Amino acid sequence: MAPSSNQEILCDPLRQKFVDILKSHGILDEVETITMTEPPELKGEHMASCTVYVLVEFKDTSVKPKNLFCKKFSSNAAHIQFTKAMRIMEKEAAFFNEFLPKARECCKKYKGCENLLNFFPKIIHGDDEMIVLENLVLDDTFIMLNKEERQDLTTAKHVLANLARFHAATHVFITEECGGTNYLKFRQDWELVCCEAFISDNNPMIESMFDTGVSSCMNILKGFPVEGGDEAMQTLIGYIGKAYPMVSTLLKSRTDKFQVLNHGDCWNNNMLFKFDPETRKITDHIFVDLQITRLGSPNLDVGYFLYTSVQPIVRRQHFMELLQHYFDSLTNTLAMFDVKCPINFEDFVEDYRQKSQLGFFFGLNVVAAIGALKDIDIENMSEDPVEMMAMFQNAITNWVTKNPEKAADIATEIVAVLKENEKILGESRLP
Repeated sequence: MAPSSNQEILCDPLRQKFVDILKSHGILDEVETITMTEPPELKGEHMASCTVYVLVEFKDTSVKPKNLFCKKFSSNAAHIQFTKAMRIMEKEAAFFNEFLPKARECCKKYKGCENLLNFFPKIIHGDDEMIVLENLVLDDTFIMLNKEERQDLTTAKHVLANLARFHAATHVFITEECGGTNYLKFRQDWELVCCEAFISDNNPMIESMFDTGVSSCMNILKGFPVEGGDEAMQTLIGYIGKAYPMVSTLLKSRTDKFQVLNHGDCWNNNMLFKFDPETRKITDHIFVDLQITRLGSPNLDVGYFLYTSVQPIVRRQHFMELLQHYFDSLTNTLAMFDVKCPINFEDFVEDYRQKSQLGFFFGLNVVAAIGALKDIDIENMSEDPVEMMAMFQNAITNWVTKNPEKAADIATEIVAVLKENEKILGESRLP
């Protein structure tokens, strides 16, 4: 039977690469076919790299086929240039192949911390062209949550607790590696996992990505007038051309006295969950897509997660509760290493007010584009960077036109999230 349009039966040399990967893991059975499939449910889910399932079938049909999850570059030349400039494959390969094993060895030296970092998938292969992981969706019962619905309070607390454990473990690892909090040395020794993917002098898509999010919010407000819309529009106008410089300033900061390795892209799309089938309570959670790791304040991750992935009503009603839950998890985990947290809760909250702006601006992109992502086909977009970003905005505009009721709700949410951010910052700090 011929493969469907979203399937490809691999031939040499890519087929041989997968055969060699299997052999490196002791799987020596003779391979019959290797099929790469673009699952429809993942269309529009990952923008930095293309995500596919790989099925390996063996000549001996008694051998169970092998399911893999693979991230690779698209075939779009402009998108390849964009993502290679960000070094995303190199970064993720370095995280899984080098950093994570050493961080786990560090944890094993402390009683109760041996399995602390078990919320990452197993890597099968990683290099500067491709990342191959175990497939926990097909081989287990992990699922990706609906990013349009976002996370409830229980789920958000579960993620924040694991995020705090990750941050605590990296803090301990940094101090042990560098003989104290010598962040400059750690940046030099672990350049790939620390380098900043979002700051690039020769990447025309990065800056326009932020302006596209702001402009899309403005267009929605123009088409769907809501209470507070005029004031919101003026705030958004002030962000045009300024959002990227503001974010860059945050990410270039080297003065924070407490720095950890950040996930970097900590939102709904980059985590999987397992639930008890009867109680529907979370039983397991893992982080995926470690392509944007960075060294910096833990609040870069916390703000990014809260703005992009938590139900807005939950974030607003339980804001301090969520921050306290993260901080308690952080201090409790550090105590397991017999380490005192370098900052107190009051300083942590103040730091959040500044660093959360990274999450705020990405949150604007999520609010405006969330429904349109599945309509965006990176493979067939223009290879001109400026035209590519214009096509992103057109896809959002077309989705808004087709979904007026949802767009009206989005307009209301844009006003609400701007007011929320003003409250966090203080009105005097608006541009």
